[in-house]
Amino acid sequence: MRYRHLIILALTLLCLVGCENGKKNTSVSNDKDSSIVNDTLTADTAEYVGGGNKSLNDIRFANFSEKDWLDNEYIRCLRRYLDDYNSGKIENDVLDQNKEKIKGNFVIAWAEPYLMGGLFIRFIFVDYPDDMFLAWVYSFVDEEAETVLDYEVRSIYLDEEKSGFTKDEIFETMKEHPELKLW
Repeated sequence: MRYRHLIILALTLLCLVGCENGKKNTSVSNDKDSSIVNDTLTADTAEYVGGGNKSLNDIRFANFSEKDWLDNEYIRCLRRYLDDYNSGKIENDVLDQNKEKIKGNFVIAWAEPYLMGGLFIRFIFVDYPDDMFLAWVYSFVDEEAETVLDYEVRSIYLDEEKSGFTKDEIFETMKEHPELKLW
């Protein structure tokens, strides 16, 4: 059991590092036009802005440090959304099926740029540690200023895959890795 959470944590950290280094640049040259096309794995609808060959995700995550993947405005938006749902301010038919499970604190298991723009977040509620939830939090970008304007939860649902964690294992992992925190 103890090794399982270390393996998951190691994979998560590798993926986070991969988010920084995992960009794929592809150049295609056409002799007639001498045009060059660049592409990245994190391209938001494959559109580039301002002629600088930056995707919207390039703008969104340009200044993210390693710790930012576990503590950022996307996660804060998700927390506010869940709080608003739990207080009855918003409705969500998908969450209605898991209403009891989403009342407490959660911890981030994984966060990465989402191909459709914004951040894809895998998270676990401490009181239901075997259940893993997935969320897509989108952000609107001012392309000219290259800044993020606002955030919006686009989808959230319970994953079929189980985490395999216990509550004690989550707290033990948090002691070993202070960058993890409860939301």
